[in-house]
Amino acid sequence: MTLVSLGLMVATVLIHPRRIEVVAHSKVVVILVIFLLFMAVRLVPTYSLVGMEKFAHLFFIGMPVFFSGFIIGQSELALKQLLKVVQLSGTAISIFLVLSVALGLTSGRQSFLSGGYQLTGVLIGLALIGGAIERRSLVVAIAALGLAVCGNLSSALFASFVTLAILVLRRDFRLAASSASLTIVLTSGYAVLFEVPILVDVMVSKVIGLSSTFPAAFSALSSNISWPDIGAFRGDDLGSADARVGSERALVLPEGFDPRAKTDEASANRIWLFADAARHWAEAPLVGGGFGALTYLLPEHAYPHNIILELLAETGLVGCMLFIGLCGSLVMAVHRSPRSMVLCAFASFLFLLSMVGGDISSRLLWFGLGLLFATRERAPLNS
Repeated sequence: MTLVSLGLMVATVLIHPRRIEVVAHSKVVVILVIFLLFMAVRLVPTYSLVGMEKFAHLFFIGMPVFFSGFIIGQSELALKQLLKVVQLSGTAISIFLVLSVALGLTSGRQSFLSGGYQLTGVLIGLALIGGAIERRSLVVAIAALGLAVCGNLSSALFASFVTLAILVLRRDFRLAASSASLTIVLTSGYAVLFEVPILVDVMVSKVIGLSSTFPAAFSALSSNISWPDIGAFRGDDLGSADARVGSERALVLPEGFDPRAKTDEASANRIWLFADAARHWAEAPLVGGGFGALTYLLPEHAYPHNIILELLAETGLVGCMLFIGLCGSLVMAVHRSPRSMVLCAFASFLFLLSMVGGDISSRLLWFGLGLLFATRERAPLNS
């Protein structure tokens, strides 16, 4: 993957040397370089294997993907092809999932929902947004049904939010009405003929779980309840390859409370990871515990599934403000045009996903930021 990303960046420089030369003088790139330098300085003090590996992912994969997103966003032809690809792939996956349920193909359904559950949701979510951009109500309806069958709540919520924003900004109420009508018909037909979409069960469990887990988690945080170690690090030192698993730690919950009783295990763990990351940031608020430190500090998981909390805990206010400054400079450079709406819609969706399920080296995050960077020029996208 690293070699592919590096090859992509080299090809980008060779194909568009003029654009790369222009980009080199951008304030965005200056802030990006400062951000990367600070990440390097804030590696775990022992320059452990995990910290260096995380920085390598950020630099050798995240950065090529960022500039690849920029080049795709700059090219009108490439952007049109991207819109077609995400719509075709998203609708194809949605239809496959529905047919798998209809024909009782459990193995076929699991092929998309087991290992590729998150990527499936991302592709269908992008198809939903792409359908709204190109005013294709049938694509919107099929993608909405696909998200309901997939059950990826994050992709469903954020893609629906971005799609709604597009329709409102365009004041395209006819498309909104037709898409909503088709979605209701398809989803209702699926529920009557086969089963209630998984997304309904997921939403119910999440709402119930959040209402009980959040108060308990932050009550424990405010009460300074400790998260004691119940095991030792695997390995002789922080640089050991076996230490990447981190320590086995237990969360001390309020008496009689079990956050997993009313919600799925992943949701309960994630909420506690948010609280645990916030607690570690409070211990070193200015510069954090070191880039990559959460791998050793968080229980079982290597990251808190939220890039802001991750940066605060590992690099403190300084690192977090640098990242916010980078995003702010990208937003300030946006020029209003039909092309910018496409780029901003995709970038917003990918950024929102990283707030609940990604880390700072996420390829989707940096690809989205690269697309946003491409809005700095005024070249329009023909409808």
